[in-house]
Amino acid sequence: MAVAAADLGLTLDRSSHPLPPAPSILLVEDNAVTIDTFTSYLHTKGDRTIVAHSEQQAILLAQSHHPDLILIDLHMSEDSIPPIEWLRHHSTQVYIPMIALATAVATTSEREQWLAAVVDRYLAKPVKLCELYHTIQECLDLN
Repeated sequence: MAVAAADLGLTLDRSSHPLPPAPSILLVEDNAVTIDTFTSYLHTKGDRTIVAHSEQQAILLAQSHHPDLILIDLHMSEDSIPPIEWLRHHSTQVYIPMIALATAVATTSEREQWLAAVVDRYLAKPVKLCELYHTIQECLDLN
Protein backbone atom coordinates (compact mmCIF):
# COMPACT_ATOMS: atom_id res chain seq x y z
CA MET A 1 0.00 0.00 0.00
CA ALA A 2 1.47 3.31 -1.10
CA VAL A 3 1.35 6.21 1.33
CA ALA A 4 1.66 9.79 0.14
CA ALA A 5 3.89 12.22 2.00
CA ALA A 6 0.86 14.41 2.72
CA ASP A 7 -0.87 11.44 4.41
CA LEU A 8 2.00 11.31 6.88
CA GLY A 9 1.88 15.02 7.54
CA LEU A 10 5.07 15.63 5.60
CA THR A 11 5.69 18.41 3.16
CA LEU A 12 8.41 18.58 0.57
CA ASP A 13 10.41 21.78 0.64
CA ARG A 14 11.83 22.01 -2.86
CA SER A 15 13.02 25.59 -2.37
CA SER A 16 16.00 24.60 -0.21
CA HIS A 17 17.26 22.08 -2.77
CA PRO A 18 16.25 23.29 -6.22
CA LEU A 19 17.25 21.13 -9.14
CA PRO A 20 19.96 22.58 -11.32
CA PRO A 21 18.75 23.82 -14.69
CA ALA A 22 18.97 21.29 -17.50
CA PRO A 23 21.95 21.90 -19.76
CA SER A 24 21.08 23.37 -23.14
CA ILE A 25 22.82 21.87 -26.13
CA LEU A 26 22.92 23.53 -29.53
CA LEU A 27 22.89 20.72 -32.10
CA VAL A 28 24.15 21.89 -35.49
CA GLU A 29 23.08 19.13 -37.86
CA ASP A 30 21.31 18.79 -41.19
CA ASN A 31 20.46 15.07 -41.13
CA ALA A 32 16.88 14.50 -39.90
CA VAL A 33 17.58 11.00 -38.57
CA THR A 34 20.58 12.20 -36.57
CA ILE A 35 18.59 15.15 -35.24
CA ASP A 36 15.72 12.90 -34.12
CA THR A 37 18.05 10.33 -32.57
CA PHE A 38 20.21 12.82 -30.68
CA THR A 39 17.39 15.07 -29.47
CA SER A 40 15.28 12.11 -28.29
CA TYR A 41 18.22 10.57 -26.45
CA LEU A 42 19.38 13.82 -24.87
CA HIS A 43 15.81 14.60 -23.80
CA THR A 44 15.65 11.29 -21.92
CA LYS A 45 18.84 12.34 -20.14
CA GLY A 46 17.24 15.62 -19.08
CA ASP A 47 19.07 17.89 -21.51
CA ARG A 48 17.41 20.59 -23.61
CA THR A 49 18.33 20.74 -27.27
CA ILE A 50 18.19 23.61 -29.70
CA VAL A 51 18.54 22.56 -33.33
CA ALA A 52 20.26 24.55 -36.04
CA HIS A 53 19.93 23.17 -39.56
CA SER A 54 22.72 25.35 -40.96
CA GLU A 55 25.89 26.99 -39.75
CA GLN A 56 24.39 30.46 -40.22
CA GLN A 57 21.40 29.47 -38.09
CA ALA A 58 23.83 28.09 -35.48
CA ILE A 59 25.49 31.48 -35.15
CA LEU A 60 22.14 33.22 -34.63
CA LEU A 61 20.91 30.61 -32.13
CA ALA A 62 24.18 30.67 -30.19
CA GLN A 63 23.84 34.45 -29.84
CA SER A 64 20.21 34.35 -28.77
CA HIS A 65 20.07 31.19 -26.60
CA HIS A 66 23.55 31.06 -25.01
CA PRO A 67 23.80 27.25 -24.99
CA ASP A 68 25.90 25.37 -22.46
CA LEU A 69 27.46 23.26 -25.22
CA ILE A 70 27.58 23.14 -29.03
CA LEU A 71 27.49 19.82 -30.88
CA ILE A 72 28.36 20.46 -34.53
CA ASP A 73 28.50 18.28 -37.65
CA LEU A 74 31.66 19.22 -39.51
CA HIS A 75 30.49 17.92 -42.86
CA MET A 76 27.46 20.18 -43.34
CA SER A 77 29.32 22.34 -45.82
CA GLU A 78 32.61 22.45 -47.66
CA ASP A 79 34.25 24.53 -44.95
CA SER A 80 32.91 24.24 -41.39
CA ILE A 81 36.04 25.68 -39.81
CA PRO A 82 35.11 29.40 -40.17
CA PRO A 83 31.69 28.99 -38.46
CA ILE A 84 33.33 27.08 -35.62
CA GLU A 85 36.00 29.76 -35.24
CA TRP A 86 33.32 32.45 -35.34
CA LEU A 87 31.27 30.67 -32.68
CA ARG A 88 34.35 30.28 -30.48
CA HIS A 89 35.67 33.83 -30.82
CA HIS A 90 32.43 35.84 -31.06
CA SER A 91 30.36 34.09 -28.46
CA THR A 92 28.61 36.32 -25.95
CA GLN A 93 29.59 33.87 -23.24
CA VAL A 94 33.17 33.56 -22.08
CA TYR A 95 33.40 29.93 -23.14
CA ILE A 96 31.09 27.38 -24.76
CA PRO A 97 32.45 23.84 -25.07
CA MET A 98 32.21 22.40 -28.60
CA ILE A 99 32.10 18.81 -29.75
CA ALA A 100 32.75 18.18 -33.43
CA LEU A 101 31.09 15.28 -35.24
CA ALA A 102 32.45 13.93 -38.51
CA THR A 103 32.09 10.81 -40.58
CA ALA A 104 34.50 8.03 -39.75
CA VAL A 105 36.22 8.52 -43.11
CA ALA A 106 37.75 11.81 -41.96
CA THR A 107 41.50 11.64 -42.28
CA THR A 108 43.91 12.20 -39.43
CA SER A 109 44.97 15.56 -40.89
CA GLU A 110 41.31 16.64 -41.08
CA ARG A 111 40.80 15.63 -37.45
CA GLU A 112 43.90 17.57 -36.38
CA GLN A 113 42.77 20.60 -38.38
CA TRP A 114 39.33 20.54 -36.75
CA LEU A 115 40.75 20.09 -33.27
CA ALA A 116 43.15 22.96 -33.91
CA ALA A 117 40.13 25.06 -34.88
CA VAL A 118 39.21 25.23 -31.22
CA VAL A 119 36.79 22.35 -30.76
CA ASP A 120 37.10 20.62 -27.41
CA ARG A 121 36.36 17.09 -28.54
CA TYR A 122 35.98 15.16 -31.77
CA LEU A 123 33.68 12.17 -32.28
CA ALA A 124 33.54 10.04 -35.41
CA LYS A 125 30.14 9.11 -36.83
CA PRO A 126 28.46 6.82 -36.30
CA VAL A 127 28.81 7.59 -32.61
CA LYS A 128 27.43 5.44 -29.82
CA LEU A 129 24.88 7.41 -27.82
CA CYS A 130 26.48 6.48 -24.50
CA GLU A 131 29.84 7.76 -25.82
CA LEU A 132 28.17 10.97 -26.98
CA TYR A 133 26.55 11.52 -23.60
CA HIS A 134 29.76 10.74 -21.71
CA THR A 135 31.69 13.23 -23.88
CA ILE A 136 29.01 15.89 -23.36
CA GLN A 137 29.19 15.40 -19.59
CA GLU A 138 33.00 15.64 -19.65
CA CYS A 139 32.84 18.93 -21.53
CA LEU A 140 30.14 20.36 -19.28
CA ASP A 141 32.07 19.33 -16.15
CA LEU A 142 35.20 21.09 -17.43
CA ASN A 143 33.23 24.27 -18.00
